[in-house]
Amino acid sequence: MKKKRKGKLGEVDFILICTILILLGIGLVMVFSASSWNTAVLDNDPMYYFKKQLLWAGIGLVFMVAAMLIDYHIIKRFTLILMVVCAFLLFVVFKFGAVNGATRWIDLGGASLQPSEIVKYAVVFY
Repeated sequence: MKKKRKGKLGEVDFILICTILILLGIGLVMVFSASSWNTAVLDNDPMYYFKKQLLWAGIGLVFMVAAMLIDYHIIKRFTLILMVVCAFLLFVVFKFGAVNGATRWIDLGGASLQPSEIVKYAVVFY
């Protein structure tokens, strides 16, 4: 029986990574196909939303690789601090106005933050 070699990343599930990349590609194509005509007419830039989505996809991929490189036991040491910060952010939400009719967002200027999404990960690590 052959033993699997563990690399620096441990055992990487390449099927999962390929599936993520395929879904990411399909999502980018869908964003372009759904928004290109409208933005071409209104903004003269048919790739506006595609470029914006591509930027966030790239940032997401960087965070995915970082998450693969970091041992989760290290993060577990800081879960109490993370839970306190998350609780604070959940109360900060009440100080901000509604974003698109929803009062669950913190407006950061060019981007917005939904603390409940961070809380989901914090609870998993806790």
